[in-house]
Amino acid sequence: MKKLVLTMASLVMLASMAFAQETPMLPESHGLTDNQPAWGGSQTFSLAQGWNWWSTYINVSGQDGLDALTNMLGTSATAIRTAGPFYLYADGEWSGTLNAIENEQMYAIQMAEAAEVTLRGSRTATDQTVISLSNGWNWMGYPVAIELPINDALANYTSPVNDEIFKTNGPFATYDEELGWNGTLLTLTPGLGYKLKRSGEGTVDFTYNTVTAKGRELVTSTIMPTEWQPQMASNPDNMNMIAVVSLDNEELRSENVEIGVFNGETCRGAVRPIYVEGLDQYLVFLTMYGETNEPFSFRMLDESGNVYESNESSVSFKADAVIGKLRSPFALNFSSKNSFAGALNLFPNPVNRGEMVNMTLPAEGTVEVINVLGSTMKRVRMAEGSQLAADMAPGIYTIKVTDAEGNVYVDKLIVK
Repeated sequence: MKKLVLTMASLVMLASMAFAQETPMLPESHGLTDNQPAWGGSQTFSLAQGWNWWSTYINVSGQDGLDALTNMLGTSATAIRTAGPFYLYADGEWSGTLNAIENEQMYAIQMAEAAEVTLRGSRTATDQTVISLSNGWNWMGYPVAIELPINDALANYTSPVNDEIFKTNGPFATYDEELGWNGTLLTLTPGLGYKLKRSGEGTVDFTYNTVTAKGRELVTSTIMPTEWQPQMASNPDNMNMIAVVSLDNEELRSENVEIGVFNGETCRGAVRPIYVEGLDQYLVFLTMYGETNEPFSFRMLDESGNVYESNESSVSFKADAVIGKLRSPFALNFSSKNSFAGALNLFPNPVNRGEMVNMTLPAEGTVEVINVLGSTMKRVRMAEGSQLAADMAPGIYTIKVTDAEGNVYVDKLIVK
């Protein structure tokens, strides 16, 4: 990872000073403060390889800010996108229609390689950084130096409409006039960019609220990690789904399952249900990544290792599409028919890399070894009672066997 330092051209003299004012670090208790000084400071953040939704609270407005950003990104970045203007890097030069950057704006930055970037300069005054919101999708910066709970941060947004969406390139939340903002996006984080889908007519001015959060405990995520791991940075856009999950037409009331969306064997999103107290219901807030019109299929993994397929085939990727609503979620039904878990009797398990794994196959079938990203590492035809070579890199794998009648047998294998 490259380490880059960005200094505003207009602050060259200040940049030579020893800046002691760093990004406020929340104490272990996560007590919040509304202190937003306008004097010198810095902000350090990491850009992953691929696409990053980025914004900053350091004053980087105008052409000087864009020049400083592109000069320091250099060959590490290949593109900077907005909802309109863009900037592309090729043959050693930046070119395009983007001529300035603003703190009110979110930018999608594509990185050819990961880099750590530090901005130095004066901070914006949060209460004076006004964002104009219009109907449809708004690309919003987050010019605030501390994490804030979403319902506090957006408290000054006084005209939300039911089912509006607020998201980053991962978690998202939806608004309900009785329940506030609900979903997987619990806190807003400095350095990230956000999108708001606004349904109201006309335009409204908005500033982030930091006053009511003073002294309040930060709500940290309790969402459990998923075994399937999508590549979030591989695409600049995403789409969202709010769904209720059923198995054999019986609604599930548990967070101990995992819902994954796939294109072929490539995982395009994964999440666990969360409990929405105001509705007394477990809902899935699924963010999906892909290319335009890419078809999706859905799978469910339970805590016993069972993998279930859904017969839902009507969903394909469309940037910024939203499927389902909080009070009328999309129905995802999975079937246990022709799905058998733990029937392979893998032994030894865990297994050392390079050793053979004994398998109890009920019948001849196609064996697939699938990694945590949903990618098929190998596919072979095997007879009953065969052995599988554990020649994969250390990790956790799904062993999936499909016989001639379409029955699917699934088990987990750990390679050491």
